[in-house]
Amino acid sequence: RVGVGLEYPRGDAREAFQGSTRGEFYTLFRPACFHPWYLGMGVSLVSYTTQPGVDEDNLWNYFATHAALGWSARGRWSLPFYAEARFLYRRVRPLERRYWQRFQGDHPPNERPYPEKWGMAPEVAAGLQLSRNEYVSVDVSARATVLTPDEVVGDDDLPIAVGGIAFGFQIGIVWHP
Repeated sequence: RVGVGLEYPRGDAREAFQGSTRGEFYTLFRPACFHPWYLGMGVSLVSYTTQPGVDEDNLWNYFATHAALGWSARGRWSLPFYAEARFLYRRVRPLERRYWQRFQGDHPPNERPYPEKWGMAPEVAAGLQLSRNEYVSVDVSARATVLTPDEVVGDDDLPIAVGGIAFGFQIGIVWHP
């Protein structure tokens, strides 16, 4: 499954970030004995734009790896609905090159010269897979990601809190081998 969508942060994260773009790629495992449940692994990349006045280098991103447990009504109901519980391990950091250069001076070995934070976040997603044929479906989904409140990135001059909830919408393509 491959998808592109939008994400809108709420809570503390809304004070720092505006809406964003998200792309994700998933591999789903659906053993016959496990039906209607399935497992999945995936990666996503989200690019955030900061609110005016928060950071002059206004692009931040997070990269996340996912593990998912899902349930699909495909083949059970006439509606091709699915729901997933996901667990994300993610990294939040600035994207702007000039921001990284600000931290290029003296810093301890093996430490990043720019602020970065790793954290874990639960996510729920629900969607529809509208079949075009037996091999390809169009995926339309919505999700909510809990951004853990202790995730603060930046240095003393520029802390950016990313706690809260991010809501997102996505459209994608699913290939059924």
